[in-house]
Amino acid sequence: MKSVTVRVPATSANIGPGFDSLGIALSLYNTFTFAQTEKTSVAGCEEKYANENNLALVAFRAACEKAGKSAPAVSLDIRAEVPVSRGLGSSATLLVAGAVGANALLDLGLSDGDLFEVVNRLEGHPDNVAPALFGGFTASLLDNGVPYTMALSVHPKYRFCAFVPDFETSTHEARAVLPMPCITVLTLRF
Repeated sequence: MKSVTVRVPATSANIGPGFDSLGIALSLYNTFTFAQTEKTSVAGCEEKYANENNLALVAFRAACEKAGKSAPAVSLDIRAEVPVSRGLGSSATLLVAGAVGANALLDLGLSDGDLFEVVNRLEGHPDNVAPALFGGFTASLLDNGVPYTMALSVHPKYRFCAFVPDFETSTHEARAVLPMPCITVLTLRF
């Protein structure tokens, strides 16, 4: 049975003035193993996520669709270090793993740009998916629905640490506390 394992970093986004544009990969990882099977299954996560609506499976199917192929049944085994709903991009890890896993397992031939487009469409904004997919510190934007990203340098003396709250908050709830309008203009040259 053919299988692939994908390791995706946690991310931090909305850094400083870079709302929905700046993100950075962190050295905390979720690991996903995909294998073709006769029946789709999900293991290694809470029961409420162990179904066809798991974001990794949603992205797996979306990558197949992008390549014009039908998604087969797969088993998905998740080894999670990134806490869920704590601001460290756990949903981005799932989306990136699903798209990258499908591409590798099924030899879909999708480019990095294709994968970025797939995961961004599912996430809705590129700030977490860009560093989860490409690593490092990224600045990203959408132009007419097309995501663009570029790598930025981080001074080698900078170190990052994450303070993880002991309660869950959805991105939607977290955004609701921001004063509106919260608009940042960021000019990137690609």
